[in-house]
Amino acid sequence: MSIVLGKNVIVYIYDGGLWKPAVCGLTCSYSTNAEDIETSITGAGPWRTFKYAGLTWGGSIDGAMSLQQVNTLAVPDIRAIQYNRQAILMRYQRTDTVGNVYTEEGTALLINITDNGDNTGVATFSIQFKGTGAPTPIFTPTPINPFGKVKRTATFTATGGETSHVFSELIGKDLLEVSIDTRDMSVIITTGTPVENEVKFTVASGLVTFPMELNPGVQVYCMYQDI
Repeated sequence: MSIVLGKNVIVYIYDGGLWKPAVCGLTCSYSTNAEDIETSITGAGPWRTFKYAGLTWGGSIDGAMSLQQVNTLAVPDIRAIQYNRQAILMRYQRTDTVGNVYTEEGTALLINITDNGDNTGVATFSIQFKGTGAPTPIFTPTPINPFGKVKRTATFTATGGETSHVFSELIGKDLLEVSIDTRDMSVIITTGTPVENEVKFTVASGLVTFPMELNPGVQVYCMYQDI
């Protein structure tokens, strides 16, 4: 028998070309509701009759506060969507222990977002959403960051004296590591001046600044992934 574990129920929001999970969501719920209209006719007997009217759907996400993780949406991100009065495209996905998937996808409004601080524990949040229009059942897994494969830039060979280089492939990307003459520099900073094993990265231009001047013939390449 296959079952769905709670940890395998995930809410995704479509943002920036990717399906992103709500970060640190610990519990979530999804409900569908059918409104009804009474159709009973006087004299037709004691039993009342009804028919379906409108259908609605919605749910909630509750969890622990976390402010920033790659390719996820935290409370500040989700609240910014609400402030802009934007509808979201979302998925509520369940996966059972043998890999079967049942997902509902639809457009929703962020009705309420609440976060709470408790000085005896972890800060928490709660998000309520309300669907608009019909949801669509989907039975295949949601692709998470399909562009997330680690990639390598072209190799730059120094002529001598360089302290930086623009790698155009890195514009708008997530820089993971820089190899300078087989020396791996994994400490990436975005402000200040790099020293020792640091490099400074400017994501808007792809500029990588080194902690030293390069000697002639030194080869540099970078490992990165799409955001």
